[in-house]
Amino acid sequence: MELKHTLIAADTFFRKGSGSLWSASTNAYSVEEGEEGGHLQFITGVIDRDKVPVFERVIWRSCRGNVFVKTVEIKDKMTDPETDELVDKNVFICFFQGSQLELRVNKICVGMSCRVYPCNEKASRRHEVRDQVITRLSEMEDVIEQTTEYRNQQLKDIAVDIRSWIVKVKKWRSIYYTMSKFNVNDTKTGFIAEGWIRAYDLENVRQALRKGATTCGSSVMPILNTVGSSLTPPTFHPSNKLTKGYQVIIDAYGIATYQEMNPAIFTVITFPFLFGIMFGDMAHGLFLFLFGAWFIYKESYFDLRKHLLDEIIAMLYHGRYIIMMMGIFASYS
Repeated sequence: MELKHTLIAADTFFRKGSGSLWSASTNAYSVEEGEEGGHLQFITGVIDRDKVPVFERVIWRSCRGNVFVKTVEIKDKMTDPETDELVDKNVFICFFQGSQLELRVNKICVGMSCRVYPCNEKASRRHEVRDQVITRLSEMEDVIEQTTEYRNQQLKDIAVDIRSWIVKVKKWRSIYYTMSKFNVNDTKTGFIAEGWIRAYDLENVRQALRKGATTCGSSVMPILNTVGSSLTPPTFHPSNKLTKGYQVIIDAYGIATYQEMNPAIFTVITFPFLFGIMFGDMAHGLFLFLFGAWFIYKESYFDLRKHLLDEIIAMLYHGRYIIMMMGIFASYS
């Protein structure tokens, strides 16, 4: 894109040239110095617009006014290849005579982060290169447009099934994670899993195993047996949406041993009650009640986006029932 603007600007400048400095037959600059003529060279490229004044000043001082600089603004913003940001740029053309000035101008271009592009002196060759560049850019734009359309269509097709795919992947991951804890039997024809389940869930687990074997078409039904153990069973406290937040608070202080009473049941009342005694205020309590009730009302929305919530919002969401009950007791107090 920069090369296209460079060729167009250079061709426009050359067409407008006239007088003793312009040779219409060759579209090249010449200069008359007494009886001898010297051929002028030029360099074309692109520079950031905010660097143009400094660029012209450095060229003038370092070359002592022996270099003629012409700049043309590019109307469209260009993408910087290094930062990928849209910036304003200008096309510059520097005319000089001699290898020393050429070396200085090239060094200045490098120091000012200019992008130099080749530009032929002959108009026919410039037009040929310009047409080639425009054709290639047009082809690239067509390819990018078609690729973008194809990619968007593929993403739309994927978006329809993405949720079911996520569920399947999570199920597979859970299955393989659980099976990695199994042991292989002596004949290496099956797996043996040992674990703890609640006594009144024993029949439910047995039925679930049979249903799974029947669904997958297994010819061997799983066997579920109870095994005696001298180990102390782990503690399991069933909870629901209301008691889960209080259970987390109790577990932070300590987990009750097997068959001990769960103190989280009493905390459901005592925790918000003590909060209401300490911060009893109608306005304060009403605000907390409405805030917690809003989270409860939006449960389905937040449940689908649990993995996207930040730490603070996730903490408030999981304690929504605690917040609502604290608001009730604070208003009552």
